[in-house]
Amino acid sequence: MGNCSRSPATQLSSTETRQVEAESQSKDESEVNIDLEHAKQEFEAKYAQSSKQTAKIEDFQLETTIGTGTFGYVVLAKYENRSLALKIMEKHVIVELGQVEHILSEKHILQAINFPFIVTFICAFKDNAHLYLALEFASGGEMFVHFRNMKQLPEDQVQFYASQIVLAFEYLHNLNIIYRNLKVEEILFDADGYLKLTDFGFAKVVQERTYTLCGTPEYLAPEIITGIGHNKSVDYWALGILIYELTVGVTPFQDEDPMRIFTKILQGSFNIPGYFASDIRDLLSKLLQTRPLQRYGNLQNGVDDIKNHPWFSSINWESLLKKRIKAPYIPEPDKHHYETYEEKELIHAETELYPTEFDSF
Repeated sequence: MGNCSRSPATQLSSTETRQVEAESQSKDESEVNIDLEHAKQEFEAKYAQSSKQTAKIEDFQLETTIGTGTFGYVVLAKYENRSLALKIMEKHVIVELGQVEHILSEKHILQAINFPFIVTFICAFKDNAHLYLALEFASGGEMFVHFRNMKQLPEDQVQFYASQIVLAFEYLHNLNIIYRNLKVEEILFDADGYLKLTDFGFAKVVQERTYTLCGTPEYLAPEIITGIGHNKSVDYWALGILIYELTVGVTPFQDEDPMRIFTKILQGSFNIPGYFASDIRDLLSKLLQTRPLQRYGNLQNGVDDIKNHPWFSSINWESLLKKRIKAPYIPEPDKHHYETYEEKELIHAETELYPTEFDSF
């Protein structure tokens, strides 16, 4: 019989090791870039189309209210043996508040996007008095509720959550979509502990800049307040606010008076806790930069400046995107993670309200 011997393990020099790592990272980045290009083509095709109304309210078994808002409320509902979040909006309220354009934009954007860390659109329909958006149900509840119980989160958990927001923004901004609604109330936990961004009521497709004043006061970027025009960099300002809030327990420009909040934001000065390490201090200084042209995410390297920052050095972006990293918090299964609300009766109208305004919904 022949003598089989094992070849000695090949030892790579440090230079060769770095080269292999660089090639691997380049391959991952190339794959992500290809995915982003494909995502843009897919979005543009879907965004240009109007989704057909294939459902009606009678098809849904309404269970319990899981959220409320200015225009309506969100109900946990069953549809084709599946649990969904059904957003019910009143036409007359939307028209009275001058929010028709925002609602139509939300629907058209949601029907055309598809990303792991954003709620999935199922269908949209309307009746005489209401507009309906059926979305996937994130069973883990709002980050707001979890965060309220925790007061503040360990920094490694904040990194895990913030990195998902970074990838969601990278996806949206690649499609020329500004989100403009980041806050703990609009971040949901899926069953696996990963995040889902929801409520695209302020989202907008913008090629260059826009001038609408919208958003939550404590998260508004200076350029939104001054009205000089803003672009996607306002989302990265809001990311800085979120990272600070999750780590500290309060927002950096918090005040009971909204006007004083605006003043603090325009001044751009905030308290840095003594326990903050140098990396998070540096990242926040670059995200909460009052001059948009100097803000991370809005420079020549775009979002890569954020992804390559030392504070995110422990994050493997490809593994995160594919959900290979175990989440630090897994919502307890078979438990209702949403707050309790007073149930509201769905009142129908005999004639169609505002048919022209909502023709494209």
